[in-house]
Amino acid sequence: VTTTAPAPETTAAVTTQAATEATTLPVTEPATEATTVPEPVPEHYWLSFAGDCTLGTMYQLYDIASCFPSYVGEDYDYPFAAVQPWFATDDFTMVNLEGPLTNEGTPAEKSYCFRGDPKLAAILPAGSVECVSLANNHSEDFGPVGYENTQKALDGVGVAYAGNGETILYETDRGLKIGMLAVAFYIDHEEMAEKIVSLKEQGAQVVVVSFHWGNEGYFNHTYDQSWYAYAAIDAGANI
Repeated sequence: VTTTAPAPETTAAVTTQAATEATTLPVTEPATEATTVPEPVPEHYWLSFAGDCTLGTMYQLYDIASCFPSYVGEDYDYPFAAVQPWFATDDFTMVNLEGPLTNEGTPAEKSYCFRGDPKLAAILPAGSVECVSLANNHSEDFGPVGYENTQKALDGVGVAYAGNGETILYETDRGLKIGMLAVAFYIDHEEMAEKIVSLKEQGAQVVVVSFHWGNEGYFNHTYDQSWYAYAAIDAGANI
């Protein structure tokens, strides 16, 4: 992402030649100030995005040694270790957090129902992840209680988040203001446009719309997904 900031103005001094003969009255031209404005200096920012990250497993398998929670234990650096050359050196990293972080709630009646311990939220800052989307089909696998506990866990480790249809404004350490709209599947296109415009009005220099898309088992996007993507771009989304 490249933005431009105006460079400081520089003023060129203007010299005036006075009359040299004492016998004549001095004639001076009115002093003028010549101001030149150099071209803006580009500023470069690096934003990283990754897909589904389930910090847990199917709740029925939670205590099996080969599953994620038991395998990771308290080695919170491990899950994102291989991508640290990118995540640790960029300005902003966002992933899709697919599954609640909770020890409470009632599991949903579905084929795949995920859960992770709230302490596993520490994996995100350890992996240099600044922001997550909660707009997906597993965030509420353990109902409203599980979803609320997930939010508390993220707040506790300082990771920003947005749920379905929600927006956030995030400012990076170097001052870039990123606006994000998270969408689980589809959203009314007029509502989407209004939220994108609102993020711009709040000062977002880059607007990201994160859709949780993709049909299971297929590798191509659908017509509807293309339509919504172009509608987001037309409304002012950058990514």
